[in-house]
Amino acid sequence: MDICGFSELLFSMFLFVYMFAFDFFIFSTYKYNLELYDAVMECFDNLPIAATINGKFLCCHGGLSPDISTVQDIEELDRFQEVPREGAFCDLLWSDPVDEDKNKDEEDYNNDESTEPTTWFAYNETRQCSYVFGVDAVVTFLKKNNLTAIIRAHEAQFDGYKMQFVNEQTGIPRVITIFSAPNYCDVYKNKGACLKFDDELLNIRQFVNSPHPYYLPNFMDVFTWSLPFVAEKVLKENQDNIVKLKQLSPRGHLPSGVLQGGQAAIEKALSSFNEAKRADKSNDAMPSQEKTSKSPRKNTGQIFYRAEKDT
Repeated sequence: MDICGFSELLFSMFLFVYMFAFDFFIFSTYKYNLELYDAVMECFDNLPIAATINGKFLCCHGGLSPDISTVQDIEELDRFQEVPREGAFCDLLWSDPVDEDKNKDEEDYNNDESTEPTTWFAYNETRQCSYVFGVDAVVTFLKKNNLTAIIRAHEAQFDGYKMQFVNEQTGIPRVITIFSAPNYCDVYKNKGACLKFDDELLNIRQFVNSPHPYYLPNFMDVFTWSLPFVAEKVLKENQDNIVKLKQLSPRGHLPSGVLQGGQAAIEKALSSFNEAKRADKSNDAMPSQEKTSKSPRKNTGQIFYRAEKDT
């Protein structure tokens, strides 16, 4: 079983509706219809917000809540609603584990003035909603529900994953953060990761980002995009034909009514010239020796000589 972006999917119905729904509305109604948009919205309203794997791992996007003590509490939530700004539903999507590395850095910096790191629940300043949860909250929840670990996402990781609150006896992390979006926002330069379950074996796979496919802006199709270039090409050909026709016409003037006739008239005028040129092709060659011998110019010198002698 592969877990790649699953917890992101659990969260996506909230983020999608509130941040991307308007763009998606424009896209879906432009390319398809309103019926498709409504169907997608209904689908997002029915996505699960949590899941258990092998009865040992709890998957959610954010993390724990002080209002949730058992898995049964999650099952009793009214899923079919928009995400509220507080409460258990909100916490499953918005809470974060306490950053152990950040607490260590703050202790080194503040020395004696440092405060004890949170081990239970505290307000999540970063998200401006929900909570951060500490090791005691995690241990209590896992023990009460006979779980091994919590698998979640919600935070970009440089290596694509992060192990937290490791059990010193078993060496198993109690919280595993999996982030499957490599080079997040095209600026983080992070790897993506996924979890692979084979029976009782758990493996982490990392991957890097792929180049983005090329797309035209503003939902433009290739035909609409190419029209200006085609028009420019056609106009250039027309201009070239007009210049050529002027050069071929007497006194450098276009035949009357050619421009009013448009492209067809211009091509017809050029065609008439080309036909005339092909008909006159034999006269463009140097006269043959046979034709030259019959020419009166052969005896011109003798005629002038006799006339001079007679005078």
